[in-house]
Amino acid sequence: MPDETSTITSPAGPSENHPVPFSEAERETGMRWIIWDGILAGVMVVLTGGVYLTGFALMVGASQTAIGILCSLPRLSQIMQPLGAFFVERLHMRKKISVGVFGPARLLWLLVLLLPAMGYAGGKSRLALYVLISIAVLSSMLAGLASVSWFAWMADLIPEGGRGRFFSRRTMLAGGISATIGFVAGKGLDLSKLWLGPDSAIGFLVVFGVGMVCGLASWYALSRCPEPPIRPDPPGERPGFRAMLQDAWADRNFRQLVYALSFLTAGVWLAGPFFSVYMIREMELPYSLMSIFAACSSFGSLLMVRLWGRLSDHFGNRPVILTCLFGTGFLVVPWLLTANGAWWPLVIAHLVGGAAWSGVFLAQMNLVFKITPDEHKSVYIGIFYALINLPPLLMPVVGGLFLESTAQWAWHVGTWTFTSYHALFAMSCVLRLCSIPIFHHVREPRAKRVVHMIRVLSHFRSLNPVLGLHYYAHVASDAAANGTRLAAGAVRKTARRLRHRHNGDKVEGAD
Repeated sequence: MPDETSTITSPAGPSENHPVPFSEAERETGMRWIIWDGILAGVMVVLTGGVYLTGFALMVGASQTAIGILCSLPRLSQIMQPLGAFFVERLHMRKKISVGVFGPARLLWLLVLLLPAMGYAGGKSRLALYVLISIAVLSSMLAGLASVSWFAWMADLIPEGGRGRFFSRRTMLAGGISATIGFVAGKGLDLSKLWLGPDSAIGFLVVFGVGMVCGLASWYALSRCPEPPIRPDPPGERPGFRAMLQDAWADRNFRQLVYALSFLTAGVWLAGPFFSVYMIREMELPYSLMSIFAACSSFGSLLMVRLWGRLSDHFGNRPVILTCLFGTGFLVVPWLLTANGAWWPLVIAHLVGGAAWSGVFLAQMNLVFKITPDEHKSVYIGIFYALINLPPLLMPVVGGLFLESTAQWAWHVGTWTFTSYHALFAMSCVLRLCSIPIFHHVREPRAKRVVHMIRVLSHFRSLNPVLGLHYYAHVASDAAANGTRLAAGAVRKTARRLRHRHNGDKVEGAD
């Protein structure tokens, strides 16, 4: 049978008049490598961010404001996205930009591993704090430069009709494996603090080192993924980059999406960096328990992400995002319930958060792909991610200054004690919910209403969220079985070669 191919012409060069085939086999190979890229990158994000990054920053002496700066400065990387779009449009490159920039971004974490050579062994250190901030900023800026080319690459590689299912599967696998490794890392970090002392940096350095290795492995997986040829520009005069930016911002629907998600990110980053600080300093929770919370978040994602993927394919991305926005707003409420000293509400917060955020991230990316034109899509993507990440430049600093200026606040209601942390969490909730009425003005072609989606949801047995775990277990067991079969095949092949070589030696000796 003839191979199924798409005939996308190359934008320039001798092949301009000849179609360049991109086979379905290449597409499937690329999608498998992107799955591995997501899994390994997810492990790196868990081990070099979140509670581990915050815990290390607190150990080296970071204040509340310094924590806010540490979290806000890397958001400067998002201003690199339009520059990344410029390179994509001018150079007609996506894979080369992504692969060429993501590698150095992850190698920067070597500087943390070199801290002992600089004389740092643990405890408070201005040098370690400066190195940590420098790595976070430079690594994020390089990643921001490369992310636009990655998104534009994925928009061509992943077929539109199956993006929801594909990215939900990728998220499920990445979340499950990252949660498992994160728990092991948390337990190891607790043991290292017990054996080596609370000011020892060894545990953190090992965690960061493993994260960097996983990041480099993710970079290798990305380098193995093929790239569909970039579609040529339509005949006529090519618009300038400034004109492309103006055309993108003139799209009212696109602007509404930017406004809505900017409010959402403002609410998230006002309090987001301080959830970990609250657990470490105020609640004094061990890292192993906090890694269990992270596992609960991944569990919520596993339960729901396949459902969100199928819903976005059936009903559109808009109703999925609207549904999840309510969850992201109200998930702050369990944090307020910890005012009586109980930690169990955080299990609910992380379960709901994992379920809601998996839907937002999945449908948000697919919605941007869908409502933007195929021509110069990278420009739209660059503007989108640059603008919605402007609030995080300021909000963590505002949150840190608020906590430092209100450190003495306390309200006692029976056995409950509310502090400035709880006030900050409440303000975050209000800002998140403000994004919902703005997002109502966003339009998506052929998308259904939220009410319609909820009405018919009960009729789809295949959309049962419990099947998400079944699907994950099936994929994981299938991967394990395939790995076992490959290992067994390699052993059989090696044994066969040794047997043939041994027989050949015998024949030579007889002669």
